[in-house]
Amino acid sequence: MGVAANVPAALDSLIESLALEPSSLRRRRTLIAARGAWDGQTVDRLCSETVRRMYVDIPQAERMARSAVWLAAQLGDDVSTAAGHRAMGHILERKRRYIAALGAFQKALDTYERLGMEIEVARTLNFSLHCMMYLGRYDDALAWAARAADIFARYGDRARLARLDGNVGNLLHRQDRFDEAMERYRRAYAAFLEVGEPRDVATALQNMATCQISMNDFRQAMDTYERARRYCVEHELPLLVAVADYNIAYLYYLRGEYTKAIEMYRAA
Repeated sequence: MGVAANVPAALDSLIESLALEPSSLRRRRTLIAARGAWDGQTVDRLCSETVRRMYVDIPQAERMARSAVWLAAQLGDDVSTAAGHRAMGHILERKRRYIAALGAFQKALDTYERLGMEIEVARTLNFSLHCMMYLGRYDDALAWAARAADIFARYGDRARLARLDGNVGNLLHRQDRFDEAMERYRRAYAAFLEVGEPRDVATALQNMATCQISMNDFRQAMDTYERARRYCVEHELPLLVAVADYNIAYLYYLRGEYTKAIEMYRAA
């Protein structure tokens, strides 16, 4: 019983060691020393930490993703390899390397499709949408979104349907289809309050506020951004706090309050 209880603690310690180690060689040595933890669950944990830390510390998130890719290669397991590709897709997207990110997502998608893992197919389709959006592939993105929505609906996955709504809202927003985008954002926000995680709620609020700016509803946008900022502070999402500050600064700029805008830009 005592040994089993120590397993999660040992994995937590391994994860933290990898996250804080900037040297790829030393991370590899750390993983080799922890050979007893080499399995698909550890790869899954590294991938989930990649996503979580993207909103807290991007260099740490990248270390998680690269550790997942390396470990998956040692395991030679298709599912772990696909998960590693997808984790790197997230990092490349955050670094605005959209073509490379889409390539990583496509590798993961090909494997999940071959294995018949429908939920993972739908998740990967959803994760790919922003890359397609920034590459101007709107029609392809909406087609992939429709395919993902069909899968999530069949499995009754409300949280992932809501995340998909948020991403489709972003696609519509980029096409100046603001009313349609706001409808998606509001639907996502309502669902997240019931079934989402804190970063889901925060992202939905920020998406709504950004759309309200595009609709020239500056007062409502300020209220929404301030609500988003309070929520991000409360739930310890520092990068999203900075995003909120940046956008609040922009609103002050639009209102002609330049000194306040400059102060908030510096803080962000």
